[in-house]
Amino acid sequence: MKTMKKIIIAGLITFSVANVHAQTWSLTGNLSTNPPTHFLGTTDNQNLIFKRNNIQSGFISTSNTSFGVSALNPSSTGLYITALGDNSLAANTTGNNIIGVGSYSLNNNTTGYYNVAMGVNSLRTNTTGYSNIAIGHNTLYSNTNGYYNTGIGAFALSQNTSGTENLAVGANALYYNTTGGYNTALGNGSLLSNTTGAYNISIGGSSLASNTTGINNTSIGFYALNKNSTGFYNTSIGSNALENNTASYNTAIGWGTLNKNTSGQYNTGIGINALYNSTTASYNTAIGWESLKANSTGQYNTSSGSYTLWNNTTGNYNTASGNIALYNNTTGSGNTATGNQSLYTNTTGGSNTAFGNSSLYANTTGQYNSGFGLSAGGNLTTGSNNTFLGYNTGLGITTGNANTILGANVSGLSTTLANTVILADGSGNQRLYINSSGYAGFGTTSPNTRLEVSSGT
Repeated sequence: MKTMKKIIIAGLITFSVANVHAQTWSLTGNLSTNPPTHFLGTTDNQNLIFKRNNIQSGFISTSNTSFGVSALNPSSTGLYITALGDNSLAANTTGNNIIGVGSYSLNNNTTGYYNVAMGVNSLRTNTTGYSNIAIGHNTLYSNTNGYYNTGIGAFALSQNTSGTENLAVGANALYYNTTGGYNTALGNGSLLSNTTGAYNISIGGSSLASNTTGINNTSIGFYALNKNSTGFYNTSIGSNALENNTASYNTAIGWGTLNKNTSGQYNTGIGINALYNSTTASYNTAIGWESLKANSTGQYNTSSGSYTLWNNTTGNYNTASGNIALYNNTTGSGNTATGNQSLYTNTTGGSNTAFGNSSLYANTTGQYNSGFGLSAGGNLTTGSNNTFLGYNTGLGITTGNANTILGANVSGLSTTLANTVILADGSGNQRLYINSSGYAGFGTTSPNTRLEVSSGT
């Protein structure tokens, strides 16, 4: 009888132990689990806590979820929080609607809300800042109370402390920004050095990379406005446009436009390499491929058309409109050329006016000349104070001065003709000729009296 009792007691003990093991998780793993019914958790409405080395390392409630050593302050009363990564949101007190993913993400956040941080050290020092988005390693690392900032990319907005409403997309974009606000930087190293500058737009790798305090600049293109530090109200569109600029109020549209400009202001360059070499000059306008390309310090110039005023260096107050107009001008000033190749050869001549294709084409150093019409005064080189009106007129004169030729197709004139007035019809027939002595001839080009008419009349 006693043996039977022992057997029954042993059986009960074995059954009880087996039953207990069936309800626990083994340290070496469990067998024959059934996912629909077997789980690790609670069956009542209580929070679930995980610990490592007696330090909270996981927390699941109806509104908050954390996983990682010291992730989410156990004393936090904030709601709708997700903290994944060691020390993520470790100091949070009342902050709500927050997501921190990555070691030390939002580590110091206390009351900040509506923040999203993804990446190691992202928004690490943020305390009260709100509505920030940081995605990437060390992104918005130093932010404390700045708000409405978005940083995407490693080290983007890394030094920002209280700057607001900034957008940085790309590694190191707006890296040094501290208190500057309302900046947009898209591209690796874009607005890299900006500290307090505001209202800047930078799109392209290293664009506006040196900007520190400059405001209201717009830069689109690789290395555009790269050296600008304190200049403001500049607009640069195109790779390397205004790359070396430090001044203000410049507009450059096109690859390499105003590339060498340093302190020049109020310049406008539109077209590849327009005003490329301009350094300190101001008040220039260049529209067209390589227009005013060689200009260095010349000011108040206006050029429209490819290669216009291409060689100008220090000439001032020139206006060129038309393909390669005033192409060779270097130091000549006060010239106006309208038409393809007008005043093409001019170098140092000043105060000339050419209107029409190839008008005053060969002029080099002549001054105060006026040519109106296709190829008008086309042979003139160094002569001055001449006026040519008409198609292909005044041809032959090269060094002559103070002539007035009116009418088309007047050609074959002396190279040194001077102080002469010619009135011709459209076929080049010289109807009135007044020589340097003041003698006037009708129908003759060699009057010998004050008034001479052909046929002896």
